[in-house]
Amino acid sequence: MVKIGLTGGIATGKSTVGRLLRQKGVVVVSSDELVHQAMAPDGAAYHRIVAEFGSEILAADGEINRRFLGKIVFKDDTARHKLEQIVHPIVIKEIRDSFEGYLKQGVPIVVVEVPLLFEVGWIDLFDQIWVVSSSLDHQLQRIYARDGLAEEDARERIATQLQLEEKENRADVVINNNNGLDSLEEQVSLLLRTLE
Repeated sequence: MVKIGLTGGIATGKSTVGRLLRQKGVVVVSSDELVHQAMAPDGAAYHRIVAEFGSEILAADGEINRRFLGKIVFKDDTARHKLEQIVHPIVIKEIRDSFEGYLKQGVPIVVVEVPLLFEVGWIDLFDQIWVVSSSLDHQLQRIYARDGLAEEDARERIATQLQLEEKENRADVVINNNNGLDSLEEQVSLLLRTLE
């Protein structure tokens, strides 16, 4: 089984690549979904996060307000580190468990989307690292459209991550997302053929 870590910068198109891979029958695990499950009221991290950050992070329905919590941790490295210490061990265990389960099922390729793969140091979990890359202008336009952030906030979010050029240099594969969906799909198809 080939274990692939799929990463990139904010709004470079990781989710789109993940969707294309799923459409081609590849198993794709989203670390973001694993985080959301861990932070749900019945999740493994919920009570520890509320104890650490206080009940003010809760929405009226008792769910953790991830946008509010995100504002806290994007501006405070210590707070971000505390959140990572709670959530990351749970997510790593889920990823390893999924690898074990898919290996038993004879699944040939498992891709795990990890937005901050290099930043959190999970490189050793994977056989290959694929980085989705795009120009800063494309990133900013996608962030504006997707998140409704002002330019300053969008640039600040991008700046919290490892530079995209550094991610490209450390990747086994770079997928360029500057030329539209058809180009992206063609690159994904070619990559899958190299794994057959």
